[in-house]
Amino acid sequence: MLSDGLFSVDQPIFHHSSRKLFELLVIPKKYHILLIIADGQITEEQKTIDAIVEASDYPISIIVIGVGDGPWNMMDDFDNELPKRKFDNFQFVNFHTSYKGKNPDLSFALNALMEIPDQYKTIKALGYLSLSQTPSRNTTV
Repeated sequence: MLSDGLFSVDQPIFHHSSRKLFELLVIPKKYHILLIIADGQITEEQKTIDAIVEASDYPISIIVIGVGDGPWNMMDDFDNELPKRKFDNFQFVNFHTSYKGKNPDLSFALNALMEIPDQYKTIKALGYLSLSQTPSRNTTV
């Protein structure tokens, strides 16, 4: 069993880690992207749904990359059909179908990150971020 303090690999990742992860996000009110690499089907569907819905109360985007042979039907449902969320906070990308074409790295990156700008705008509009995280117009990069 592999463990990093948030979750152990042999446990359902969303259910086991979500409470501790959300507790870490409440105080700083900073934007985070949770990247999960999965190689198979979710085993506890309702607990996973509940965790994804609860995550929509926090400034976090969840990206799941499917690297195994799935099946990925449930991940597609999580990505498109969870109406109880406050915003669309979940993106599923099947690595094998998105890593293709002349520029497979670019294709994969585009598929994985395409929803981040809209998610970030929504998170800001919902007031989930502290004022110190919102960039000033007078700031030069």
